[in-house]
Amino acid sequence: MLSSSHSIDPSPAVSDAAAPQVWSIAVLPGDGIGPEVVTEGVKVLRAVATRLTGVDFTLTEYAVGAAEFLRIGDQLPDPAFRACREADTVLLGAMGLPSVRWPSGKEMTPQIDLRERLDLYCGLRPIRLYHESHTPLKGFRAGDIDFVIVRESTEGLFSARLSKSSPDHLAVAVPDTDAALTILRDQLGFPLLYSEVVNGGKVRLTHLDLGNTHLQLVEPLTADHPLQAWLEKNGPALHHLYLKVHDVAEAGAAVPVPAAPHQGTQGKRALFLGKAATQGVQVELTGK
Repeated sequence: MLSSSHSIDPSPAVSDAAAPQVWSIAVLPGDGIGPEVVTEGVKVLRAVATRLTGVDFTLTEYAVGAAEFLRIGDQLPDPAFRACREADTVLLGAMGLPSVRWPSGKEMTPQIDLRERLDLYCGLRPIRLYHESHTPLKGFRAGDIDFVIVRESTEGLFSARLSKSSPDHLAVAVPDTDAALTILRDQLGFPLLYSEVVNGGKVRLTHLDLGNTHLQLVEPLTADHPLQAWLEKNGPALHHLYLKVHDVAEAGAAVPVPAAPHQGTQGKRALFLGKAATQGVQVELTGK
């Protein structure tokens, strides 16, 4: 549970009538660069404590993150979560490692789990210029830049976690997979996951890892395949989104243009929805 603890040196002596106010801080160093950054943050708190009168900090460190998952099989152990809930505040480092993922391929994000379980409304990010040399923007003096970014925990990354569907991959039609890999894999550095030929040798599917989803390159291998005509009309472009749902038939019944599920390339049921059904990009659903 407890990996280590830090108690900051008491603040300067105060009278018996004014006992110091002690703030408890749960320290979560996390993964990667997280421990290095948090170590410096602790140094700052120690320095601040020596300059405050009537205030003291108690810091207790807990192991949370991908490395902890590898060690005990739990990225956010209950004792650590309870400590965060009971503390006055949490000093949080970066969490997650690209090589440690759930079976779905998604990276672990205990920092987001923590926000959801504590029902935190937003992230506040104060920005203030303390010295003109601290910014590449010229003509600004100390205090000229002073604002707060409010990031509500309701958009994008956060809301998608509660969705009934989740993105599996983005499918991009290409005329030449090898040429596309020269840019995406060799120059941009997206790892190649696997490549396979399907549909009776008529289509080549190649998957690249984008982090929390995959990029699928779809190349027609025969001149008579419908995708070849699609490419001639549209050129290399996004062909469809591939979403995972709990029940394909149920999801399909909810769209304006119903279609019958079929057997997908990975042995799962699939349902293809054209632009008329989605009012935009083509979507392929997969699931039970």
